[in-house]
Amino acid sequence: MTNYNRKPCHNPRILPILALNDVFIGESVSARVSFYEMRVDDGPSQKQKGSGVTICTGTGSTSWHFNINHISEHSVQQILELGRELSGQEFSCDASLSKEVRRQFNNSLVYDPADYKMAFSVRDPIPHGIFKW
Repeated sequence: MTNYNRKPCHNPRILPILALNDVFIGESVSARVSFYEMRVDDGPSQKQKGSGVTICTGTGSTSWHFNINHISEHSVQQILELGRELSGQEFSCDASLSKEVRRQFNNSLVYDPADYKMAFSVRDPIPHGIFKW
């Protein structure tokens, strides 16, 4: 996908067609691993590999982005119990707390369609010791 020998582009290019929902960037044959280099804003670029990347606008934040990143109430309950055990602090890990944590986290994944921000999700990253995110 990416030619790693290419010099980085410092002049952003505005495409004539806008994305409304989501864009998936990956190999055309889904069984193949995608190799790509990513940079967020002016941060350092990083070489990665995995199943690909989804990028969404606010309109698409309720679709792939939400479904890739949302968390179940059971997972929240397990994380809260683990946090209590590791911290040695006593707090109630009851169902109402896990429901509220889940609700707030999952709601944070969805944002307004008029917002100019975009979100990305790395699909099935293959760890190789250089991931920094």
